[in-house]
Amino acid sequence: PAAAFELAVQGEEGWIEAIAVAPEMQGKGIGRRMLPVAIDALKAQGATTIKLLVMSTNEPAVRLYANNGFEVEYVTSRWWRLATSS
Repeated sequence: PAAAFELAVQGEEGWIEAIAVAPEMQGKGIGRRMLPVAIDALKAQGATTIKLLVMSTNEPAVRLYANNGFEVEYVTSRWWRLATSS
């Protein structure tokens, strides 16, 4: 597929878990067209607030969300990885 999104609803809080666009399809406005569809789907499931996580280094995604009314709630830079065992 060219793109997909993953959504979740927890109580009245809707989460855009991911919007992913295939690398060769990026820059063609697909994410911009998918975002309102994702928001409408969450609202249809009872979400009254919508949140998401995005890496601050993903500048196209940050712009997309900012241009569509999302505001930064907080920024974190702590990332975890599973330690490999020998």
